[in-house]
Amino acid sequence: AHDTGNFVLIGASLTRESNSGLLIKFMAFPAFVFGIAIVRLLVMKFASHPNKGLATQIAIFFQLFLLTGFMVTGIYASPIGNEQTPFLIFCGMLGAAGMGVHSAYTRAMSHKLY
Repeated sequence: AHDTGNFVLIGASLTRESNSGLLIKFMAFPAFVFGIAIVRLLVMKFASHPNKGLATQIAIFFQLFLLTGFMVTGIYASPIGNEQTPFLIFCGMLGAAGMGVHSAYTRAMSHKLY
């Protein structure tokens, strides 16, 4: 759902004269995939570990770290206007990576990949 919505927003931005916010929308996808990849690597690394929930615990901590960073950078970047600063893009990427982590570990838990 995150990716589909992001592509719809990119398409809507391309139809306007002003492509404001387009870079941050494009950068969200690699950040989301990065979050998924980290969790997948954790699941593979800890698949044979005696504590089967360790990968989930680390993933939840990593998500907490990313979303806390998202909150702090968002507060620091306020007020957020139409200008896309590198700091604002970094803030958005932290949020997207946190959503990727969440998506991956909930999928891993529902499919019992570990």
